[in-house]
Amino acid sequence: MHLDESLAPFAAAWGLKRAGHKVNHATREALNLCLREGRVILKENFLWPTGLLKVDVRVPVPGVPESMRKPEYIPPEEIESAMRLVAQYAFGISIESLIVETARVFGINHTGGKVRERVLEAYKKLLRERKLTCTNDIVTSP
Repeated sequence: MHLDESLAPFAAAWGLKRAGHKVNHATREALNLCLREGRVILKENFLWPTGLLKVDVRVPVPGVPESMRKPEYIPPEEIESAMRLVAQYAFGISIESLIVETARVFGINHTGGKVRERVLEAYKKLLRERKLTCTNDIVTSP
């Protein structure tokens, strides 16, 4: 979960429509305590449970707008997991189609600008780590 997204659930739990200064402060204090105690890890503004071995892909639920996330609130590790799944099930896919289909997994129907940049970063990392391969512009999962 992105650090900025962590505030809204606390406000909702307390019956508030938005997270004001007091809720923000209390939430940050609680998160700092969890970080100090090793209950969660903070990596690039994303909160992760300790001991996490596999990153699941969270897809939006139709009819539940709260399940939609802004692209910047999707961790790179989750984009990588989605991309690997798309490549695995496609048995070979063009780079462009891989980018588009990976974005669609998260309910994102446009792949311009920042969306494309984030997905392309994940693609390049997976290539470097040899978790995806590309031959003649066709991407496959090894």
